Amino acid sequence: QWVTKTDIIRFRTCPYAFFLVDRGYVSLEQLRGEFHKELIQAGRDFEREVRAQAVPLPIPSELTYDVLPTLFSKPCVLFGLPMLENVKLKLYGKPDGVKTEGGMLIPIEIKSHASVRREDRLELAFYHTLLEPYRTMASEPKGILILRTAFGEEEIVVDLREQDFEVVRGLVKDVRRARRDGVTPHVCACEVCATRPEVDEYIRERKGTTLIYGVRASRARALANLGISSLEHIRDCDPESVSRDLRPHRHFVSESMVRSWKHHAMSYFSEGPVLFGQTPLDFSSFIAVDFEYIAAEPGWIYLIGLSLVTESETKLLQWWGDDPAQIRDNHHRLGDQIERHPNLPVITWAGGSAEIPELKKAAGRYGLGNVLQAFFDRHLDMFHYTERNVRLPIPTLGLKKVADFFGVPRRSSIDGGMEAEALYRRFKSSRSRAARNQIKQSLLEYNGDDLRALSEITYRIKKLSAEVRCESAAVEP
Repeated sequence: QWVTKTDIIRFRTCPYAFFLVDRGYVSLEQLRGEFHKELIQAGRDFEREVRAQAVPLPIPSELTYDVLPTLFSKPCVLFGLPMLENVKLKLYGKPDGVKTEGGMLIPIEIKSHASVRREDRLELAFYHTLLEPYRTMASEPKGILILRTAFGEEEIVVDLREQDFEVVRGLVKDVRRARRDGVTPHVCACEVCATRPEVDEYIRERKGTTLIYGVRASRARALANLGISSLEHIRDCDPESVSRDLRPHRHFVSESMVRSWKHHAMSYFSEGPVLFGQTPLDFSSFIAVDFEYIAAEPGWIYLIGLSLVTESETKLLQWWGDDPAQIRDNHHRLGDQIERHPNLPVITWAGGSAEIPELKKAAGRYGLGNVLQAFFDRHLDMFHYTERNVRLPIPTLGLKKVADFFGVPRRSSIDGGMEAEALYRRFKSSRSRAARNQIKQSLLEYNGDDLRALSEITYRIKKLSAEVRCESAAVEP
C-alpha cells in the first residue's frame, strides 16, 4: 500500500516495467544501460554541487526526526532529510530539500536538465502532498526546481495546479492496483519492453488498441470502457460516437483523429501502408538535414548533416564543430548549401520540435541574421507529414521504427539521441586523441544513418503518394 515518488514516476513511464521491477522479475541494473547510468551520475554530481553551496546549520549532518519540528518552524533551506511519511495517505519519500518558510514547507527538487518538465511538476506535487502532516502553516501549492542550464544553476518557483495533484492521486491508485492485479504489456519503447519478445508477441496476438498510434495505456482503458478493445473494434467504430463518448472519460479527441485510428487498424489487416491524407509530395529532389546537439546548451549544434538527394545521386555532407567559431561557420555552410539549390524543399524528421528550435537558438547565439531564412521558408517536417497522411502496421512513428519497416539498414550501434549526447560529452572530457577520434567517427556514422533513413523514407512515401494518386485518377469518370 505504501507508495513513493519513484513508484509513480516509474509506473507513468511504463506500467509493465514498473510491475516487473516491483515483483523482482527484473532488476534495476537490467533497466539501466551504460549511458543511462552516466546521466544518473551526472544528476547526482549536480545535486552534490548544489548541496555543497548551502550554508551549513549547527545540526548533525544527517537530520533526524527529533530535530525536524524545530527546524521546520524556522526560515531556512534543508537538505539531507530523513525518510518522511504521510501515514494517512501511505506515502513516503525524501525530497531533495525543503524551504521551510516558517512552517509552509515548500519541496525542492534538483535536476541536471535545463527546463521544467511535466515529470518535475508531478514530483513536486507528490512531495507537497507528502509534507502535509509536517506543515504548521498553510501554503500555496508550489515547489522549487534547481536546474542546470547553459548559464549555470537556476532556481525556479513552480506553481502547482490541481491537475498535477489529480494526476498524482491517479498514479498512486494505479500503482496499488498494479501490485494487486498485475499489469499486462502494452506498446512501449522503454528499455524493458523494447527488449522483451513476449511484449510484442502478447500485444500482436491480442490485437490490442495500444497498437494504434495515439492510443496509449490510459486511452486504451477509456476505450475499453466503451467496449472498444481490439483492432477490429477500432476498424468498425463510428468516429463521431467515439469522439463524443470519450469526453466523459476526460479524453478529448477529434473525429478526424478517430478516423486516423481506423486507417491505422486497416494497415495492420492489410500488412502494408495506408495513405489517407490528401497532401501530395510534388518534388523529385530534396535536401535532407539532421543535427546532433546538446539540449542543455542553446544552439550548440556540434554536428550538421546534409544529404542532397536527386534522381541521379545522393551527396552526403557533414560538418563537425568543437567550438563556437566552428559551429558558427558550419551554420554558414548549411545556409550556403540551401541557397545553392533554391527550388528544393528542406526535409527533416520531427524537425519542428528539434532542428527548427535549435537553429533559432543558434541564430541568436551566433548572430547569424538571415543566413538560415531559406531553411525556415522551405522546411518540410516529414514526421508531421507522415502523421497526417500515412499509417504503417507498426505502433509508433520513430525514425528508426519506420526505417526498419521499409528495410533501411543501419550501421551505427548508437541507440538514440540520449546515447549520442552522452557520447559527445565523453568526447569533450576525454584526453585521449584515439578515443576522441573513435567517438567522433561513431557520431558521424550515427548521423549518416539517420540521413539515409530520412532520405529513403521520404522517397518511399513520395512514391506511395504518387501511386495512390495515379490509382485515384484511373477510376475517375
